Formats: sequence, structure tokens, C-alpha cells
Amino acid sequence: MLKFGKMFKISVCIPVYNVANYIETCAKSLMEQTLDEIEYIFVDDCSPDNSIELLKKTLSHYPRRRQSVKIIRNDENMGPALSRKRAAEFATGKFVYFPDSDDWIEPDMLEIMYNKGIEENADIVKCTYVNEYSNRSVISKELFKFGNEEWRKRILTSDGVYIGLTTSLIRNDLNKIVLKDFPEKRLYCFEDYLHMVKLHFTAEITSWVDKAFYHRNTINPYSVSKISKHQIESKLYVAQAIDDFFARRSDKKQYQNDILRFIANAKLVLLSSNNAWNPNRWKKLWPETNNPELIIPYGLSTRLYKKVAMNVYAGHNYTAYLMMLSSNIILSAARKIRSLLR
Repeated sequence: MLKFGKMFKISVCIPVYNVANYIETCAKSLMEQTLDEIEYIFVDDCSPDNSIELLKKTLSHYPRRRQSVKIIRNDENMGPALSRKRAAEFATGKFVYFPDSDDWIEPDMLEIMYNKGIEENADIVKCTYVNEYSNRSVISKELFKFGNEEWRKRILTSDGVYIGLTTSLIRNDLNKIVLKDFPEKRLYCFEDYLHMVKLHFTAEITSWVDKAFYHRNTINPYSVSKISKHQIESKLYVAQAIDDFFARRSDKKQYQNDILRFIANAKLVLLSSNNAWNPNRWKKLWPETNNPELIIPYGLSTRLYKKVAMNVYAGHNYTAYLMMLSSNIILSAARKIRSLLR
């Protein structure tokens, strides 16, 4: 195990892959934190570019942090989820933090969030973020403050709340508990969702700092790609893992509708992607979700989504409703659902 020889307040765990254009900005923002007691565990996920060389060059400008930095290399490309898990196994801080290597953070982010966590004895401390576009910056607003029941339910459908790891400071012992049964297989999408749902439904106290500390880079061409078969299977795997997680909980009935809603939307990809078009599998997979009202365009009114979903399933007047919605996932699935579910 990696040892640094001192106690740390926060362990920053960060996979590095193909981010040569962004790693310097990211690393500078991490090194220039106002909090001193931070350890940094970078994971070289077999990056094909010179990201690691640029990282080392940037780190050389911060000699006071030198003894608190480790760079470990995967034997093969593992993807962000398994790379984060590997880094977290070595984390010794009271809290852990998982930024993306193409983003950056405000210099006082970790100090303020750490102090909040200590003050409120929190398991998780969250903040908001800024979406950075090529020509503008947009601060995101959460629909609900943390801790109320409505917000917890919305986590399951990502409706109005950001489910990503990057705006969360997590108590290390809680994270280690959640990671014990984290999948060993590589996931190509939704890995943050699985991790965060388990964290939030295991945590007792979640705190909130109402500041936009985190800057999400939206212009990295490698951060978003066309949906692949690997991504489709990962999404379905995560849906099953969420269902299995709640099957072991005493409060499953309380969240049953929200779980079904998430699963229904997860398997809709089987009808909306040319890489996965499989109506028989769609019918047989989680048959309890074959309910039109479970297809939800996030953020729309209850009346509108019910009207749309019923018409899509019934197979008539669907085009006008879909045009009203401009919902990509239903729009791409509509023609196939029309003949499938009369």
C-alpha cells in the first residue's frame, strides 16, 4: 500500500486518460488549494497521449506538494470507475474527492467543503458547478436542497439534481463500505450514477455548500461520444445493480416507483439505438416496467409526459407529441414503439 507518512484531511483520486489539452489546468487548480493536508493519487489509465508527462511537468512547479503526490499506472486501460476504485483503495484521508482530469476547481473549494463536513459531521458534502462552454459560463442550479425526501427520490431519476461524483466530498470510511461490492467489470457509462446512488442511500448526513466551486469542461471532444454497445450494456448492468441494491433494503417499497422509473428509462435504449434494437429483449427484460407512464422525459410536467407516453405506446398521434417534447430518447424510439406496442 502507498504510504505518505502523515495524516491527510482529503485524498484526491483522479484517473488520467487522453487529457493532454486539459491536465495542466486541472492539476494547477488541485495544487493551488488553500487547504494544506491533501494527498493526491493520480492514476495513469494507460493514456495514449503525453498527459502524464505534462502532469509531471506541472507538478514540478509545486515542490511543497511533492511528498503528497503519487502517480500509479494501470497495467491495462480500466476506465474511470475502476481507476477511481483503485486509487481509493490507497486513500488515507478523512474524506475522498474524485474530480475529472479535464475539469478544474476553485482554490478554496476543498477547504470550505472539508470544514463544512467537520462542522456538520457530514458523510457527504456537495456543492454546485459551472458548465464551461466555449463562449460562456453557466452556473447550474439544483432544484432541491439536500436532505429532504423529495430530493432523495429525485436522485434515482437524476431529475433536477446532479448525480456526478465531481461535486461531492465523501467520507472515506463510507466510500470504502460502498466500494466493497462495486462491480469489478469495466463500465462504459453510468458508473458515477451507481456509485452515488449507493453513497446517498447509505449516508446519514449530507451537507450542502451553496457555491459553484467546480468547473465542468463541456468542450472536450472525448468526454461525450455516440452511444455504443458497451455503453448500452453498461446502462442495463447499472439498472440491475440498482434494483439489486434496493432489494436488500427495508425501504424498497418507499422508492419502488422511482426505481421502476429509472429501469424503464434505462431499457428504453434497446428501442432507441440502432446498436441495440431488440424488441424481444425489451419485452422480456424487467416486464414489471412495461408501463407507458414510466417513460419520463425529465423535467416535463406530469400531465405532459403521461399524455406523450400513452400516445407513444398506443401508436397513434405520437409525432405531434414528440415534436412538442423535443426529447431525443423518445423521438428516436417512437417509430419502433408504434408497431411494437399497439
